[in-house]
Amino acid sequence: YKVDYLNRTKISHISGQINLLRNPLLYILSSLVLVTLISVFVFFYYPNKSTKDPTIAVLYVKNLSNNPNDEARCEALTEVIINTLASIKDLNVLPSESVKKHKTSIATSKEIAIELNADYLLTVSFNKAQNRIQLIPVLYSAKENRIVQTPDDRDDWISEPKDQFIWLKEVAQKVAKELNIYLTSEEENLIDKKNFADLSSYNYNSQDFA
Repeated sequence: YKVDYLNRTKISHISGQINLLRNPLLYILSSLVLVTLISVFVFFYYPNKSTKDPTIAVLYVKNLSNNPNDEARCEALTEVIINTLASIKDLNVLPSESVKKHKTSIATSKEIAIELNADYLLTVSFNKAQNRIQLIPVLYSAKENRIVQTPDDRDDWISEPKDQFIWLKEVAQKVAKELNIYLTSEEENLIDKKNFADLSSYNYNSQDFA
């Protein structure tokens, strides 16, 4: 009986030591699982942030209409697009002075991007027919040396002045999405305000559809 008691006591002691070793191990494993789950959540549900905010250059809007008077409108629209994208705090937008020399340049997109030290180039083409205008945006990636975003397969003709506000906001949203930038509600509201103020100040609404 005494030997049996000693054996049970020894077994109980060993079990206790095993539990002491097991609990920290379970704690460590649980912590690792939790950290892994958090990492997976952040990776898939939040945009990847690089150490450097991307830089984009908005080239002067190309006038595809037969009316030379539309040149002034294209220049005004260029400024509006630049101001709209400048509302995105995680995006460096080059000023219009930086790209002015490339308004009539025959350099390639890659050459322009290298000279401006820009990660992306946004080009917009303007056309006009009767009381409608057409705005075609194209986004170029210098790193990939290719066009990464083109217009959707839909009618890009705008027949209402108010549709320009929608178009500008859509461009900003698509650029942000392509560059993995999350737009806050504050930035969305700022884009709306800037669009209204800029388009009004340039008197761009009524002139386009005249």
